[in-house]
Amino acid sequence: MKRFINILIVIMLLICTTGDLTFASQNPINTNIVVQGIYKVGENNANFVPGKYKVELISSNSIVYVYIIDNNNIQRYSKRFDSKDSGKPYPFSVGTLKEGDSIIIFGKGELYLNNILN
Repeated sequence: MKRFINILIVIMLLICTTGDLTFASQNPINTNIVVQGIYKVGENNANFVPGKYKVELISSNSIVYVYIIDNNNIQRYSKRFDSKDSGKPYPFSVGTLKEGDSIIIFGKGELYLNNILN
């Protein structure tokens, strides 16, 4: 009987631990929060991997500019994010970020970059 109870406890612990591990391995929503600076896109030693991204302003009372520059120094995308323009933040697609691109963030605010497709 003691052996049965021990096995039952071990099984219950495994079930509870597996549930916690699955939850912990999910990405939290604010993993890719960026502030003013220059960020590189690439496979090795870069801030972001190539893929399709959406950008969302998450700070209040701020104006932030986003520029995407390709590896030939040609501007491919620019957007002004103003928290006063809309009542609630909504994401904008910046398209596909390619190897060698640079993301330039200018302004005192925080942005969330969401990778929606690799």
